[in-house]
Amino acid sequence: MNLDLNRPLMSLTGLGLLAGILLLQSMHFLFGFSDNIFKLFSLICLSGAAVLIIVCFRIAVSLKLKASQVEKGQLDGVLKKTQAMVNATKRIKNDQQSLLQLLNAMEDCCWILDSSGKFVFANASLGELLNTKPSELVKMNHAQLSDSDFLSIFKNANDQCLSKGSEVKQDIKLEDQSYYQLSCSPIVSDDQILRGLIGILKNTTAQKQVQTLEEQFKLTDQLTNLGNRQLAVHWLKDAIGSSSDDSETAVLLLDMDNFELVNRDFGYSQGDLVLKEVGRRLAGFISDTCMPVRMSGNQFALLINQVHNPKEILDLAQAIQAALEQPVTLGNTNIKGNFSIGMARYPEHGNQAEELLLQAETDMRATRRNQPAN
Repeated sequence: MNLDLNRPLMSLTGLGLLAGILLLQSMHFLFGFSDNIFKLFSLICLSGAAVLIIVCFRIAVSLKLKASQVEKGQLDGVLKKTQAMVNATKRIKNDQQSLLQLLNAMEDCCWILDSSGKFVFANASLGELLNTKPSELVKMNHAQLSDSDFLSIFKNANDQCLSKGSEVKQDIKLEDQSYYQLSCSPIVSDDQILRGLIGILKNTTAQKQVQTLEEQFKLTDQLTNLGNRQLAVHWLKDAIGSSSDDSETAVLLLDMDNFELVNRDFGYSQGDLVLKEVGRRLAGFISDTCMPVRMSGNQFALLINQVHNPKEILDLAQAIQAALEQPVTLGNTNIKGNFSIGMARYPEHGNQAEELLLQAETDMRATRRNQPAN
């Protein structure tokens, strides 16, 4: 009980006991003795008891008022706490509704499963992708979804998240060449009990296309639209890694002799036109086993894979020479380019891409030195 009520209550108890004692003593003097003096004592005791009773009554009234105030204060406190809980519940409900509205408005697919794998929520985007109304999805377990390559991945990711209680991320490519990133995150209570999961499926097709274009841009020579040196290194590494014992990988390196004279006599813009035409002619040799690239400046290369006979390389070199010896017309002038060609083969001349390119350049320079001066 409140300390403010304890003291008056103890006083009330003590005064009440004293009043009772005085009343008993008054009765004893009044009926136990016949002398007038005892009757006077009885009257005094009775008067004292009456005074104490009046004081006790006032204390009791004061106690009741104080108790009422305390009860009222406690009741007000309870009412305030109750109202705060009601307001908090309303806020939580409003927050939940706002969250669900936000999730439902997302372009990305979103869903919530309970710990048994049953849909608790599915937004419109997921319903559209699965060709099922969200209201029908929340009535079923995710395991009840029909089988397909995509849904097998979808269900497996959900199962892994629920069984391991850890986040699962996976990239998915569909048959229509669209790309998605799937993410499942566990929902865990404060006492570390798994309550379910929330999943998001993001369409990353546009991002993937941009990434592909950026990669292509990095690997493409912007003047001739052929591959560049970086692509040549990647291509050779892949070819060497997938080569077999009965085939070779080869590099033909081509360098246009005296190209600086074209730039000097006709200007750099006309020199670029010559390089574009060389690139166009080399592009005619593109195949599953042959990749032309522009290495730098006036230097080009043909990367050849799955060569079963060295004669194939020589035949290709002759065909390239025939294609490039045709003059390039600049205005009224025909320019005939002479090319020095170097060759390197894997594994005879090296086991690494850069080794083959270096050996091909060394061979090309040796060929140029052995050519008669023009």
